[in-house]
Amino acid sequence: MSLKNTAKLLLVFLMIFSLIFTGCNGSTPDTPNNGTTTTTQGGDDMQGNGENNKPQKSTNGFSQFEITYYWGPHGETALDESYWKAIAECGFTSVPLEMNTTANNKAALSLMKKYGLTCSSLWDSRVQMMIYKGDSISQEELESTVKAVVDDYAAYDNIVGWWLQDEPNSDLFPILSRLVAAFKKYDPTRETFIDLFPVYADPAALKTKDYNEYVDRHLNEVNPSYLCYDHYHFMENEPHRKQFFENFEIIRQKSLDKNLDYMSIVLLTKHWAFGNLTRSQILWETNMCLTYGAKRISYFTFILDPDLLADNWDNACMSSVDGTKYPHYYDVQAINKNTAPLGKELFNKRSTAVFHLTNRPETLEEGCEEYVSYGALRRASGEDFVIGFFDDGSFMVTNKKFEEGEDGKNTLIFRSVLMGLEYFDVATATWKPYATRNGDGNFIYEANGGEGMLFRVV
Repeated sequence: MSLKNTAKLLLVFLMIFSLIFTGCNGSTPDTPNNGTTTTTQGGDDMQGNGENNKPQKSTNGFSQFEITYYWGPHGETALDESYWKAIAECGFTSVPLEMNTTANNKAALSLMKKYGLTCSSLWDSRVQMMIYKGDSISQEELESTVKAVVDDYAAYDNIVGWWLQDEPNSDLFPILSRLVAAFKKYDPTRETFIDLFPVYADPAALKTKDYNEYVDRHLNEVNPSYLCYDHYHFMENEPHRKQFFENFEIIRQKSLDKNLDYMSIVLLTKHWAFGNLTRSQILWETNMCLTYGAKRISYFTFILDPDLLADNWDNACMSSVDGTKYPHYYDVQAINKNTAPLGKELFNKRSTAVFHLTNRPETLEEGCEEYVSYGALRRASGEDFVIGFFDDGSFMVTNKKFEEGEDGKNTLIFRSVLMGLEYFDVATATWKPYATRNGDGNFIYEANGGEGMLFRVV
């Protein structure tokens, strides 16, 4: 079981305890750039097919690229307009409402709309009670409850989805399947949120023989709106957790097999054995998500409430106690200015391949493939880059180094592309000619720790 789920189980236990003694009436007490700077390569803007204001069409799961988080304002904090203003100014676009009363949810939805925010997943105690009851709940009661929840929020058009479950084991798949089907029946245009365990979870937590079986059963039995998982890589003390890329490989391939979008939840907040991330490390996480074809990115967490602060959690985005903005707020704000235009540009592109450019193939995690030559890029040289290719011929190159300063610098040399190289400029959301070459006349990409850039050959 992941560390995050341990904390959330305590919160869910408090919620269920309250529901049992107050009745399930829908109201419960509340519980707790390429980089970040832009360098413009020479040349005029190219044709407008790189414009990020073009409509994003619906795919299988999501209707557009979104930046979100896990664990934000709740309780009375959700009624404080200043938080929603800060969330929008930080670059988030669609965010959850978790563990609120129905009245607080409705008030918060109105405040969110004022700042252009949608609700990615709305938590309602009536839905959670059905999960708690499990197989004992009749189909008639389940459907009538789902319909009542949907009808209750009919006046709010900024709800994108419904919050079902964080890190379920396979025993919960039957009731989740029934709920997903019911929400599709009574609210077919909205999503349902279910976040899966990471690959490093123990089979005893998954209640399957291994991770592949766990994800397959979730897809086949639950029929989710989209695939979602969390994975926290950076530890307070090295070595950092392994299997980050193995997890990407599994989720990416299974989402492609099902023609289903996926979301990655990455680490932000320092807690327990997890580290206090640098801006380069956060940028590294988000750029890897894009390189591997994720269509939505989520940070864990946005807010720190008194319970988490008492447990020595630190450096999220904001405090629910006094509205303090932690350093990570400004890191995320800067990074989102890079992530948003890239995510929008990549949204309608299908990931076709991901490779690791390395001189040490023996260090690659399970499922990862060494880069040799592929697509329009063909031959390239360098050390420690991840390269993701898309169905329009574009490819994203991300530095596998995440250190700040000189230790994170890295250079990729284009050995076959002699002319016609363009890059996607995140500052203007347009494609521009790429001009940086070395003394031998080869195009080169010089990246700081965690940086990535989207290229194409024309």
